[in-house]
Amino acid sequence: MKSPVPCRAPRQAINLASWQQSLPHLSDQPGDYKTAITALKILIDQGFDKGCYIDDLLKDMTQGMDAILCRVWDNFGLSENNDCALIAVGGYGRAELHPGSDIDILVLLQSEPDPVLEEKISRFFTFLWDLQLDLGNSVRTVRECLDEGANDITIATTLFESRRLAGPEALYAEFEAGLAQPGFWDSKIFFEGKIEEQRKRHKRFGDSGYGVEPNLKESPGGLRDLHIIAWIIKRHFGVTRLQSLIGEGFITEQEYDTICLARNLLWRIRYALHRLTGRKEDRLLFAHQKALATEFGFQDAPGSLAVEQFMQRYFLAITDIRRVGEMLLQLFDEEILLRDQPAKIEPLNAHFHITNGYLNIRQASIFEQHPPALLELFKQLQQTPGLRGIGAVTIRAVRKSLPLINDQFRATPECRHLFMDILSSTHGVYHQLQRMNTYGVLAAYLPVFENIVGRMQFDLFHAYTVDEHTLMVLRYARRLAVPEHRDELPQCSEIFQQLRKPQLLYIAALFHDIAKGRGGDHSELGAMDAKTFCVQHGLDDNDTSLIVWLVNTHLLMSTVAQRKDISDPDVIRDFALEVKTKQRLKYLYLLTVSDIRGTNPTLWNDWKASLLAQLYRRSIDTLEHQDSKLTQANIIIDSSQTALQLLHRSQQLKDTDILALWENMGSDYFQHQSAESIAWHTRIMLKHCNENPISVDILPHGEHGSTEILIYAKAHPRFFSLITAGIEHLGLNILDARIHTTGKRMALDTFHVLDSQGQTIENQLRIQDIKNQLLQLISHPEQGQCQHKPLPRPRQLKSLDSGKTQIQFTNPTGKTYTEVSISTPDRPGLLADIASTLYQENVRILLARIATVSEQAEDILHITTHQQQALNPQQQQALKSALLQVQKASSQ
Repeated sequence: MKSPVPCRAPRQAINLASWQQSLPHLSDQPGDYKTAITALKILIDQGFDKGCYIDDLLKDMTQGMDAILCRVWDNFGLSENNDCALIAVGGYGRAELHPGSDIDILVLLQSEPDPVLEEKISRFFTFLWDLQLDLGNSVRTVRECLDEGANDITIATTLFESRRLAGPEALYAEFEAGLAQPGFWDSKIFFEGKIEEQRKRHKRFGDSGYGVEPNLKESPGGLRDLHIIAWIIKRHFGVTRLQSLIGEGFITEQEYDTICLARNLLWRIRYALHRLTGRKEDRLLFAHQKALATEFGFQDAPGSLAVEQFMQRYFLAITDIRRVGEMLLQLFDEEILLRDQPAKIEPLNAHFHITNGYLNIRQASIFEQHPPALLELFKQLQQTPGLRGIGAVTIRAVRKSLPLINDQFRATPECRHLFMDILSSTHGVYHQLQRMNTYGVLAAYLPVFENIVGRMQFDLFHAYTVDEHTLMVLRYARRLAVPEHRDELPQCSEIFQQLRKPQLLYIAALFHDIAKGRGGDHSELGAMDAKTFCVQHGLDDNDTSLIVWLVNTHLLMSTVAQRKDISDPDVIRDFALEVKTKQRLKYLYLLTVSDIRGTNPTLWNDWKASLLAQLYRRSIDTLEHQDSKLTQANIIIDSSQTALQLLHRSQQLKDTDILALWENMGSDYFQHQSAESIAWHTRIMLKHCNENPISVDILPHGEHGSTEILIYAKAHPRFFSLITAGIEHLGLNILDARIHTTGKRMALDTFHVLDSQGQTIENQLRIQDIKNQLLQLISHPEQGQCQHKPLPRPRQLKSLDSGKTQIQFTNPTGKTYTEVSISTPDRPGLLADIASTLYQENVRILLARIATVSEQAEDILHITTHQQQALNPQQQQALKSALLQVQKASSQ
């Protein structure tokens, strides 16, 4: 198996010398140079496949390109001119040339060129473009370089990374002397500019390098973070290698090795990615991750795919870069910005003091003398407002002292109390646990947490690594306690204030996914870990029982809300029986909301918020009135009476007309519709009571955080199939569909939809266009049949393995319908194809609940025969075969 990290084996070299010997024999034709460049890349590729050190290979690639450029420079007679030089700048200047990297060069001039020199330079560039190099080129005098660089930090940075390839040394020395002048980007101003540049770049990526498709150059912890460090030390210290600062108090040899190993891994991945794509590509897209995992020798294992192992290794590398990089930048901050300021030291306690706003240890050996101070450090950060962070020297001491966090440390009562104090604080819980994770303290104190550090899941559902997701869930749970965020989720914030002990919610959040990747049911395994933690940290039986239950059932509420018909009192009753108490329900509700919000920024929307809130309210009512059985008759009476009151208020309608209409609706309709929906439907149906009514009405903001589409027309067998296809081809995502046929064979179908961005439809022109197109489809159904074409799958879905289609049937006790659960790879037009298949199998749909979990569609349908009976086993098997055949055909 290939090692993804360069080992300490003897260095192997490629035979670059023999390739260079062929260059003097090249003709002046571009074709010969293209052949030479291809041969160079083949040679470097062979070295890469042999396991040669990546830093050597990048230097060899750079050296080979240097030779090509210098040979062309000579061919055009430019080496004979003492007034111009060929300079490598940018990444090429750093000698970090990858297969797809830009070749950034500067033609440096002493003065403005004469026409002859100008012509030579023009022909030089034209020849290089004929070689199809990804060329970045400029022509400037020394004075122009200094003037333009002085006004633009990006240009200045590019110039700082220069190497002379050809031309007079004196000219390049003049150029370098100009860059080194104190007035050309004072090191303090340059440092502040680069730190601000990094802050903005990190913000573009949500301050997280742990997304599912990271950019290995630009994401936090990527190669650009290393470039920032290199630029700063070049400008301030005048050195080109970080290694030069070893022994100067900035970086230790061990830290340097750590950052080099991480950098080399990123270099190897970038090299392989460029070679795989045949171009400059720095995004680790799903389409490339599996191929790279195979190339680096990872193999699938129980509970952990090869691609997930590969990405975990990548994420651990960027974590190392972020840890060491943060410490270095803070040391540079103290050296560059605070050096001339007198140190302001404020004693805090026996272990810590504050130095210029940073929390620091008072003695270098404090952690060895008193190991619990490793946790006390984070408690002090919580309790001391206004701190800028932890001092760099203290960060280094923390990292060096991680081996002290052993079984004896974890068993120490003082350490356990400190950790619980951090979790129980009224502020700073998320920030300190995040900081503890960054420095490795959290994984050291909770060994079960270490397994999820950097662990990713190869799907579209989870936007972060498991450890990052866990902390994001904790973050959203904490926000419910912060008054400034009450407007986000007012009901949840109010419920949070009713919690007996908020820290129990935080502990549940910390453990809810802690067993991911271990195989088996992660909820059950995580519940066992949580119980162990609770016992060790002195929680009583009631608190322990609640936390264990929350971890074990943390998916329950989300599953019921999104996959069950929560208008059915039986569903609510079963859920309430599982939850048992209002206190449990409050914790579970807040954990569920935080879990969804912390999984993926695109997952949370008003629709999910409405479903969960509705399930919570109905369950609270059920738990508060457990002795009074909620019957279907009660529901029908309540909803119809309330609807009648709403109709009286809003419109002059005769009770006789309303009741005559309702006689044809059936009791099932009133059981599953809210009073507001019944009133809306009634107004539309009475308005269109002619012989051949057709009506489409749209509520931009329905009662469930979605746009609701109501369609009322004469029923026919293909009605639902056609409408579903029409809605999906309008670019709308169907979340929920309720199908009702009146006693007079009128179809009354309601669809809850969102647009492609997960938003309700606001634009009135767009709403009118949807109405018009659906009316056209209903009026001319034969046109809709002809227009039904498969829609293309999104890029990311194409990159993922299509999971198996699973279909399960249940005939609920006391119901006249069959519930069919369809779990299948998601794709555009899926629901329309399912509806078409059901039509062909002579099956009616009563309700469709649509949910997408990762790249899998999880559809729940209530269906009957045309005789309004549940399907028997033979009918179920026939339908299952037909549905499987449709999915198989669509994937080919």
